[in-house]
Amino acid sequence: MNPIYSIALFSLIYHWGLSQPTKGQKVQNIHTVTTSIEEFDLYEKSKNQPILLIFYRGFYSQSCNKFLKNLAHIQSLLDEKNVLTVVVTPDSPQNIEKARQKFLNSSQKYIFIHDYNCKIMQDYKVDIQIAKSKENFYKISGFANNKNYFILPMSSTILIDHNQTVVYAYHSKNPRKRPSIKTLSDEISKL
Repeated sequence: MNPIYSIALFSLIYHWGLSQPTKGQKVQNIHTVTTSIEEFDLYEKSKNQPILLIFYRGFYSQSCNKFLKNLAHIQSLLDEKNVLTVVVTPDSPQNIEKARQKFLNSSQKYIFIHDYNCKIMQDYKVDIQIAKSKENFYKISGFANNKNYFILPMSSTILIDHNQTVVYAYHSKNPRKRPSIKTLSDEISKL
């Protein structure tokens, strides 16, 4: 086998052999800039407050939007427990702003991170390659990252404590599935 193909095959197997963050694991740091052009460092933020990390496909995902909207039902608990909600998405900055305006009210304090090059999704092993047959749909809809990367996140929600340790994690390759608000509420109540 050609050495280049061997390396590519090994990389692919290695990437998928690693799993998404699970309960008890320390998460990888996210050091980036938010869509509000503010520096964000997950390790620094989590020292002072728990983080609810949500991987969001984008404005054109009905199930993602429904999940964001439903978080309003536990907003008082999020505030009581001082949980910072961080939403990571490959969607365009314009669509991120549309989602913020449509689904979040002014009392909800969420940080949005535009994962332009899909690095955060890949680092957290929640990335899914879009099938070639669907690339045109994503290009037309404005739902395809920066038009060069055809990767979306799986449905992932991760609750992180002040030690940067996962206290709850939910991952599904089915974009229509999300953790129930009751389950999230129960896990946040334990903080």
